[in-house]
Amino acid sequence: MIYFYLGLPIIIIFFVYCVNYKNTKNLFFEAYLGINTLCFCAYYLLHYRIHHSYDNLKIDEFNSAVFLFYFLFFITLLFIFLKNKKLENINIRKKLTLLDITSNENKIIFFLIFVGLLLFIINRSSFLVCESDFLKNVYKNDTLKTLFIKFHTVSYFGILMIFCGIILFANKNFNNNLKIRLFNWIIYIIFILLLFFLILYTSASVSLIILYLLISSLIFHAKSKKVFFSNFILTFLIVISIESVKDEIRKEISPHTWVCKTSVIENIYIIGKKTVRFNIINKDNLYLLKDGSYKKAEVSTTRYILANFFERVDFLQMLAQINYLEKNNKIELKYGATYFNPEKNWQKKFGVDLKQANEEDTSSFNMPASIESYYNFGIQGFILFSFLMGLIVFILNHFLNSLNSQNLNIIFTTIFLPFLNLENHLVFMIKNSIYTGLVILIPIILINFIFSNKKLAKT
Repeated sequence: MIYFYLGLPIIIIFFVYCVNYKNTKNLFFEAYLGINTLCFCAYYLLHYRIHHSYDNLKIDEFNSAVFLFYFLFFITLLFIFLKNKKLENINIRKKLTLLDITSNENKIIFFLIFVGLLLFIINRSSFLVCESDFLKNVYKNDTLKTLFIKFHTVSYFGILMIFCGIILFANKNFNNNLKIRLFNWIIYIIFILLLFFLILYTSASVSLIILYLLISSLIFHAKSKKVFFSNFILTFLIVISIESVKDEIRKEISPHTWVCKTSVIENIYIIGKKTVRFNIINKDNLYLLKDGSYKKAEVSTTRYILANFFERVDFLQMLAQINYLEKNNKIELKYGATYFNPEKNWQKKFGVDLKQANEEDTSSFNMPASIESYYNFGIQGFILFSFLMGLIVFILNHFLNSLNSQNLNIIFTTIFLPFLNLENHLVFMIKNSIYTGLVILIPIILINFIFSNKKLAKT
């Protein structure tokens, strides 16, 4: 019966997509619901084992978690119904003069891509935070240490500047003649593949490529369904292939920020070599047991790869585990501490509480915002979060669909993209959106202001 409970939301979101296929410029809200559904439903439908950290869970715990998820699902579905039926006459269009990039489009695209690229290389190389003799001397000055660490944090958002610039370039390409379009699409594909390797050369996970998949799908869907499906299929295959060999890559490339990443060409070669052999690497279908030994999964290679991919975003087991621990007095709810005490490493604490991480681990552990709400306030917190997050995404979606410029739609979809990264906890969602807005909007406003003044001076 649980497979029916988990399959029903997937059928419903497919129906919602079919209904809204041509009726909206931006499927931001539908994407939010769809991603949540996959995060809560997909792994259990494909799974070949329950992770050993959750081996105390029984079917009753999973059923309880499914019914809790239904609150989030149907509340979000209600907001989608209201969006389509009740507020279609509301219009908040307003010309945002300093964000109209039409007259300076090439300059803005160039700036976003290449300055974003520079910032992201600084971040991925860990140049400002890794262990080196140079930084040991610099960090003797507390002010410089603070500035270096903060700049390292902000430079991460260079990747979203690049995403925005690339999508603006692709959108511009739709309006060119056929020969120019074909030439530009070749440049676009080459650049995207190079960018993906750059993202991964530090052994980073594929989460950033997934973010690109999200934003490009949202924009391309409104412009060309052929381009949308081609881009989606190609990017998804890249994501699945690389994710399936991530453990093999990390045997040779350290993901830790304190290790300086200077071997770009060598690391890209390692990633490429491992990725093209993904089917060979996964042929034994092995998974890790609690005692450190390996066991063969008696499933097809395709199911094995897909299940391992969705396990990284398996919110259902997390929710069931917290529910079980809380009912059996094996965990204390945090009552808002993860929201209002950001100095504590809550992601590590969360992983330890769920028996998925150890205190001495150096790796991070994601704390999804929806699960965080239960982790703080139990069932009431989860239901309240469902209403509040549904309202937030409702407002964002309505704002995006009310913009009278495709370029503005691209810019603000990029800014709000962190709200679709459901692996992050709520504070990260909000902070990341603010940082993204600053690194994208400030350059656009300054470029428009400077060059519009030059034109006025000439006249």
